[in-house]
Parts: sequence; C-alpha cells; structure tokens
Amino acid sequence: MTFFAIMEKLDQIEEKIDGVDRWLVTSDACKYCGLSPKSLKRAVMKGALKCSTATGKNLYLKSNLDNWLRNY
Repeated sequence: MTFFAIMEKLDQIEEKIDGVDRWLVTSDACKYCGLSPKSLKRAVMKGALKCSTATGKNLYLKSNLDNWLRNY
C-alpha cells in the first residue's frame, strides 16, 4: 500500500470518528486547504467563504471550505 493510500484511509477513519462536518480554527483551515491565512481572509471579505466569529476567533466549517475549494 502506498503512502497516499494509507493517508486516504486514515482521513476516512478520521471523518467517521469526528463526523463529516466540524469547525476548524484558522491555522487548521490553512493546513487543510494548503493556503495562507490571508487567502482565507480575502475569501471571507469577498463573501465567497463563510466563517463564524462567535467565539472571538474565525472558525470555518469543513464543508464550507470544501465547497469554496471546489468553486475556487
């Protein structure tokens, strides 16, 4: 089994454990997307990406990030 196949399986297991949709802080969202915090902030400012600021931090729903990346 290749490294990428193993990583894909681990991601599938993680989704089953954590649930498909979860909130990510900016640093985790950046790692997930492979983008900088500035890129996420620009997308939020344009209205292309939704984030919550209810806790005083920017929180991104994983499903919102996936949708935004598909249309990016």
